[in-house]
Amino acid sequence: MIDIDHDPYDSDCASCARALKDYRELESVTDDLTLLVRRLAHALRKAAPGNDLAAKALDYLKRHGMEGSILRAESTTPALDKVLEYIEASGPLKGKP
Repeated sequence: MIDIDHDPYDSDCASCARALKDYRELESVTDDLTLLVRRLAHALRKAAPGNDLAAKALDYLKRHGMEGSILRAESTTPALDKVLEYIEASGPLKGKP
């Protein structure tokens, strides 16, 4: 069970790195789900051309800025990528485990 009163990230740099890694992981899941919705919408259009659900799903992706192809796009978080690389290259802070 998740303790919602407990903050899993503290103020040290290791916490920043964990938060950025968690963000990347969530971004990857979002990209996977976006691709799945696109594929399902395409299949639905072929199977039931009169059904408007496929258009609604694709419209949702467009309204939320997720219509682009993840296969052609660069990272959507280049600034976070640079911060994470810097933190990982810096190693642990002195006096921190």
